[in-house]
Amino acid sequence: MGGIAALAGSCLGTKRLETTLFKTIGKALYNNPKIDRYFYQLMALYFEGYEIGLKKRVV
Repeated sequence: MGGIAALAGSCLGTKRLETTLFKTIGKALYNNPKIDRYFYQLMALYFEGYEIGLKKRVV
């Protein structure tokens, strides 16, 4: 999802997809605090994909 968010941001000039994703993740983490470790791992993958999406402009 990070790569898709990066491409959407650079191609469409908006951060709406990224904002929506983070709101959804925040709600899920708030409602399920026991799964914080999994969210940490997912966020690491998200930002790795985001960085690749910005640099290479591919998903």
